[in-house]
Amino acid sequence: PNTENKWTEGAYTLYGNANIFTGTEDGISAQAMAVDIDTGTILGVGTEQDIRTTLGDEMTYFDLQNQMILPGFQDAHVHAVEAGIFAQICYIEEFADLYDVASYLQACPAGGLFGDQGWVLGAGIDLAEVYYQVYGLGYEYPVDVLDRDFPDTPVLILDNLGHGAIVNSKAIDLVGYGTIQTNPLGGIIDRDQVTGRPTGIMGENAQQIFRSAALPPTAANQELAFYSLIDALAELNANGITTVSDAGGFWRQAQTEAWKRAEDEGLLTVRASNALYVYPDTPINQQLDDLVERYSNDPSKLVQFKTAKIYVDGILTLGTSALKQPYEAYMELPPGQEYGFEYFENTLVDVTKALTNAGSALHMHSSGDRGVALALNAIEGSNPGSGPHRLTHCYLVANEDRVRFKDLDVVADFQLAASSTSAEYQRFMVDAIGQKRATEIFLPAVPLLNDGALITLSSDWDADVLSPLRKLKHVLTLSEGKAIPSLSTALKMYTLNPAILLNQDHKTGTIEVGKYADFVVMDMNLFELPYQNIDQAQIVATFLQGNVVYDPAGVFSLPSPASPAPSSPPPASSTPAPTSSPTKAPTPSKIPAPTNAPTKPPTHSPIPAPTNSPTKAPTHSPIQAPTNAPTMAVTSGICLANESIVVVEVITDNYPKETSWELRDDATQLLIAEAWDEDFPNPNTIYTSSPACVPNGQCTTLTVWDWWCDGLSNGQGGFTVYLNGQVAGSGSHFGCQTSVRLCQ
Repeated sequence: PNTENKWTEGAYTLYGNANIFTGTEDGISAQAMAVDIDTGTILGVGTEQDIRTTLGDEMTYFDLQNQMILPGFQDAHVHAVEAGIFAQICYIEEFADLYDVASYLQACPAGGLFGDQGWVLGAGIDLAEVYYQVYGLGYEYPVDVLDRDFPDTPVLILDNLGHGAIVNSKAIDLVGYGTIQTNPLGGIIDRDQVTGRPTGIMGENAQQIFRSAALPPTAANQELAFYSLIDALAELNANGITTVSDAGGFWRQAQTEAWKRAEDEGLLTVRASNALYVYPDTPINQQLDDLVERYSNDPSKLVQFKTAKIYVDGILTLGTSALKQPYEAYMELPPGQEYGFEYFENTLVDVTKALTNAGSALHMHSSGDRGVALALNAIEGSNPGSGPHRLTHCYLVANEDRVRFKDLDVVADFQLAASSTSAEYQRFMVDAIGQKRATEIFLPAVPLLNDGALITLSSDWDADVLSPLRKLKHVLTLSEGKAIPSLSTALKMYTLNPAILLNQDHKTGTIEVGKYADFVVMDMNLFELPYQNIDQAQIVATFLQGNVVYDPAGVFSLPSPASPAPSSPPPASSTPAPTSSPTKAPTPSKIPAPTNAPTKPPTHSPIPAPTNSPTKAPTHSPIQAPTNAPTMAVTSGICLANESIVVVEVITDNYPKETSWELRDDATQLLIAEAWDEDFPNPNTIYTSSPACVPNGQCTTLTVWDWWCDGLSNGQGGFTVYLNGQVAGSGSHFGCQTSVRLCQ
């Protein structure tokens, strides 16, 4: 933008020479926008001349030089506090060998000890892969594997999707699960079929008691949650997100207090209409007072807690999505689970009635067709006045239930992630539930849209990708009948529709006079880009109520008093503390920002084997190139003198769309560069990445995945990573994934 007049502060701010998607019409419909500098509300939208004529020439002016303005993205399903915490917990790779988990933990700071309760914590494993290793490959139970290295310290390893964990005996004894013989309501304690002894695999809500024990709401953990949220806010703003609905809401772990403190200290940079988790193993009358005490709906506040998060069922890959017809025999589910799993059994309607009568909206996790039907039945029997209510995920929706969304004014919230719409996942779906269901009722976003239901798009971050631009590209380039029909429609699913869902469409969601100036500046006009190139656009700046909250180049930052700092320093702990203020995003010209890590590839079933055995954990020491290693010419001037150049070269095999990779900073876990399956359209082809610039002395890790778990071995495929022109690592036969650590 032209900043020639930026320091001449006037009565209002005029953003001119722009391409503005207002959200009230399809396509670009305005060229200028005026914002009140005191209230942050929009004073005018239209042509620059019309606004000047109406409001006068006393202004602060920004010439956007044909860049795009659109309403701020609103993500109606994130786990922000958890994302910040999980970025600090010891990371264990998704498909790690169970026998290598201890080595992962021991390589982390303090051997994986985290928090103030003396627990070893890890996160990232795929629970379906654990089931396969135990019941498909004959591995020992996780409890026995962990007990060998941690006999006296409680260990909790959380999965990558929030639906389970593995634990050791010490942890089981501390929470009392060693003395019970039944499952807690909403949870599954996996047991030896002969002795009944817990195997250490905790499914669905059975994990929650371990989370609460490891991270109770102590003063230190309140600090942890707060600073984790601060880090997460920077990620959200860098992705153009101005409103969220945090679906975690684990109020027994001090997550709700973190949001309120962020607003009290002037550090909250999004609007937040958040949920409170309803614990299915606690009768609703015993937790309703706690929920009501935390309920807040003050329209003058940025953060509100006015929604209850209810899990109706689980996920398809674990066989815990509730189905109307049984899973296929391929899933090899235990007796009694052929139709999936329910969290609340026969109490769901009583729970939703109590919550809605107390004024709460409902945010219901429903992935199977029976889970969707149960949720709709519960909403139909509850108080409609506290809505809108929503169902999230909706992987399977029976044809007879589709019309009920519109009839009941229920919002259907979809993620439509690449991980759940890939050819590989579709093959799994056919195996798991049969061809008919996998093709006719799977992810029916477009049919529901055609039926008149209100549809929102969300990320489910950090279980999936955060970037709205990635999401837009993906949903617009799906196959016929699955693709969202237009860019305008998709944008409204990420702006206006969630504003309606969250009861704030009167003040956000569109660019209109009288609404708050929550908006994003893009360097390209999305309507001029092919759908497959939408994610090439960069977010230049993000504004909340007229105030810039993301502006890495500093072009919109007027002189102002320094932002308040958090009221106290990060807590001392055995692990590196999160930063005390939002991390400034990297300059787009240096690193492909914003940070939007790809979701790791899903396992194809909870028990049946991938074609190759799991890849062993990578070594944690830096890989040094041999002195006679092949080299790649390095173009001078790409990076600064104190930066190293990383280039990734992929030669695809016969199945190119099974491959993806990412490069992350080891210390912060920030994403530096990535490539997805869609970036490799052709088989047996060389693809070379753009150079990534990494500060010297900063270690990074390249992780390469193959979604079919056979590496790049079908043909002559392989990958090579170059550090300053020298080969730092390569591979082709690596199963599901492999990693290379780079240090300069």
